[in-house]
Amino acid sequence: MLVILAFSKGNAQITFVKSLSAGAEEFYLYSSQEVDSGYIFYGTTYLWGVGDWKPAVLKTDFYGNIIWSKRIGTGFGPSMCKTYDNAIVLAMGSMVGFSVDEMGIRLTKIDLNGNIIWSKTVNGPTILRPSCIKQTNDNGFIITGHSVSTGHEDIYLLRTDSVGNYVWSRVFSFGIGVAVQQTTDGGFILGCEGSASGIYLIKTDSAGNTIWRKSFISSGSGSYQCQSIEQTNDGGYILIGGTGEVLLIKTDSAGNITWSKQLHNTPGRYGHQTSDGGYIIAGTSDLGKPALLKLNSLGSLIWARSYAGTGTTGYYVAVTTDGGYMFSAAYGGAFGAARPNLIKTDSLGNTNCNDTITPWVSSISLQDSIPMSIDSSEGVIKDTILTAVNFNSISVYTLCTSLSVEENDFSDLFSIYPNPASSTISISFPTATSQTIKTKITSVTGELIFQQENKATVPVTRYELPVSKLCNGIYFLSVQTEGEMVTRKIVVQH
Repeated sequence: MLVILAFSKGNAQITFVKSLSAGAEEFYLYSSQEVDSGYIFYGTTYLWGVGDWKPAVLKTDFYGNIIWSKRIGTGFGPSMCKTYDNAIVLAMGSMVGFSVDEMGIRLTKIDLNGNIIWSKTVNGPTILRPSCIKQTNDNGFIITGHSVSTGHEDIYLLRTDSVGNYVWSRVFSFGIGVAVQQTTDGGFILGCEGSASGIYLIKTDSAGNTIWRKSFISSGSGSYQCQSIEQTNDGGYILIGGTGEVLLIKTDSAGNITWSKQLHNTPGRYGHQTSDGGYIIAGTSDLGKPALLKLNSLGSLIWARSYAGTGTTGYYVAVTTDGGYMFSAAYGGAFGAARPNLIKTDSLGNTNCNDTITPWVSSISLQDSIPMSIDSSEGVIKDTILTAVNFNSISVYTLCTSLSVEENDFSDLFSIYPNPASSTISISFPTATSQTIKTKITSVTGELIFQQENKATVPVTRYELPVSKLCNGIYFLSVQTEGEMVTRKIVVQH
């Protein structure tokens, strides 16, 4: 028997769609972080009629299986960040009607087992609510949100040290701070919603002093909400938002518009620049399903995918180390006991149970800018005693996964087993054959991982393929005889 072998090292990409439920409670997950052993998700639970808002944090493995879940304190949990020392800092906010001690911004650091390391509360003269937290280059934190007083809301920017102690804060008149990032010059860029129908972009120095500010207002009748802001590879900025459609604004380093795009009937929630210079955006399709959209560097659509769960809103997307995407969405709500969906895709947005959508892209006309005022704000910070309570009432429903594959039956030609496999996969024929058998294994992105050609010198009933060197995940096995070629999905689990 002649055997020709060829290997190419590659990583498979795990995919799944899972839905979580907290029974009668509303349950939202607004952000996620990949860690060494899986994913951390952060959000809020709420019981209608009781007003019981509680931040919820949970950890899963790389296959979406829950390792632990906890609720910490009261309020809502809109944002978190992974720290340089491999921990997580949670930003928590209060709701109207809470006590004075619960009206500030609470910062809580936990380890990857959900244990609290420290917790601090920043109180000001008004109610403070966070929207976004990021770690700074000096291991401290920058938080944006808004302060609430009678009749209006103001953009709030807070700077702390590495253990949550107050450094400085700034208040910008009229609006809501939605997203913030430290820029390469050590300053900060803020994406904000204005009190009118516009979107604010504010650039500050490292002390929070304004360098420039822009306001983008549509020339049409629509209004837009800011959802995320990032500095791009060319030193400019990409602002993502929208209400009834995705809005993208690309600016230069001074905030001047380079281009702007609108994706109709596809509300946008969050986005990132990807390693190829393009963008990945989480949103909702025109059919009310969670959707991912991949754009090139000029904002033109490459592909779009929507996923299981009509009536679902896409919230957050993160690029994973295997080149895929982790996507969180919320199904239902408004007395319908909302529950989050966890969607892990490959690099092309595939999950094995997705639909495809094709929204169209058009340029829009935007105006800039309108004046804003800025003021300094003092904050009072104190240690806060919080308890992490196990949150064991979560039910998990697997909608689809790449990890549960039944043994494939290739009609009357042959069968393969075991599947999933750890060391070898056998190709078994019902009768002895002396045909030349060509086999190859590819990743979900089409990368050739392994190929083999077998020419039997005597009739055989079985061939074996080694898979022990492959990483855990999903692959495609193609088997070609002299008369037919069949491709089927296989899973490698060590």
